[in-house]
Amino acid sequence: MNKKIWEWMCKNTPGALVLYYTARGRTDSDQMKRVLQDIEIKKENKKIKKNLIPLQQPSPTQDAAQPSPKVMPAASKPVPKSAEKSVVKPMPATTIPPISKPITPTPVAEIPSIKLPYLEGSESVSLKRPEAIVFARELLLYDVISFDIFDTLLLRPFAKPTDLFMILGNKYNLMNFSKIRMDSEKEAREIRKVLYNNTEITLEDIYEIVEKKTGIKKEVGIQVEFETEMEFCFANPYIQRVYKLLKSKGKRMIACSDMYIPKEYMQKLLEKCGYTDFEEIYVSCDYNCSKRSKGLYDIVLSKLKKDEKMVHIGDNHTTDILHAEEKGIKTKHYKNVHEAGNKYRADGMSELVGSVYSGIVNTYLHNGIKKYNPYYEFGFIYGGFYVLGFYKAKARDPSGFRSFGKGFRLRRHKGFD
Repeated sequence: MNKKIWEWMCKNTPGALVLYYTARGRTDSDQMKRVLQDIEIKKENKKIKKNLIPLQQPSPTQDAAQPSPKVMPAASKPVPKSAEKSVVKPMPATTIPPISKPITPTPVAEIPSIKLPYLEGSESVSLKRPEAIVFARELLLYDVISFDIFDTLLLRPFAKPTDLFMILGNKYNLMNFSKIRMDSEKEAREIRKVLYNNTEITLEDIYEIVEKKTGIKKEVGIQVEFETEMEFCFANPYIQRVYKLLKSKGKRMIACSDMYIPKEYMQKLLEKCGYTDFEEIYVSCDYNCSKRSKGLYDIVLSKLKKDEKMVHIGDNHTTDILHAEEKGIKTKHYKNVHEAGNKYRADGMSELVGSVYSGIVNTYLHNGIKKYNPYYEFGFIYGGFYVLGFYKAKARDPSGFRSFGKGFRLRRHKGFD
């Protein structure tokens, strides 16, 4: 677009420009910011020029052309010399001295970011995951295959893992339970750090603090949270397909996780989701060390024979990939489905509804088991809202929708549509 047109739009319709070009994408939005900044600089320069204009004084020629009449004093009253000295003389023309420091333009207000849907085809192919059979074939080269658990073997229908605590809050009828639960976990880790110089805690440690804050019995809290995890966690279909292919080839597989849920609980959770043949399950809270600190990898490696090769699969680029590679372990990165999809999910919903909506869409489109066409994805992501709203309205007023249906059929019959 011509820059003059840009400047005119910025001057006359800034609101429309912001909305239109923000929707176009980041490149146009950045360009728009630069143009707005240029206009601000021009405005400042105009103000400076106005201040630098010299003060206008009457010229000598104008004074000569229009001489003021001289009033002669009366003879009896001569003008004293002191009065002559008090006559005001014209001031010489002066200018305002130039400003030595450069003028910095007024910063342009930040344009609020707008989440746009995926606009480059099918969102489900954006990660370019290989087929599950191809992924499994690459793992056959190793003697032991290690899997991360949460967001790799298991998925949750929430945009963030901590959003599960809002469900717990509903069960306890405590509006602020989610914050209490997160603060209690943080406090338990701080206590553990002081006493034992590590931050690995269990659900028991967390709910000892929750009990003090809320009165919820520790045993009850642990049981309810674990049951809620059992209720909402489900197997990742892509990784489960890889797991079954490796199992059919007799491969040794282990699970390795940084988590506060002990092994006996974790095993029940995995078995409920169809993972029944892990040789061993390593959880950080059982060993007082983690993948984050790299100590858990040392324990896993100590259980292997010297000539055995191991590979680890996980979603966290730091703890599952970089730290494992620093210990000499080969890795395969399974990108987190929520990191891939959250940037495309709609805003404006309540916190829990928005989290569940994003979690369902992300885990369905980005797990990698299947590719969908853009039309199907559009209906899956957005069409459900309209259908749900339609049927809710129909449930509230069935008679109105019966008459609506008759009118619609009549219009089609007469050829109006």
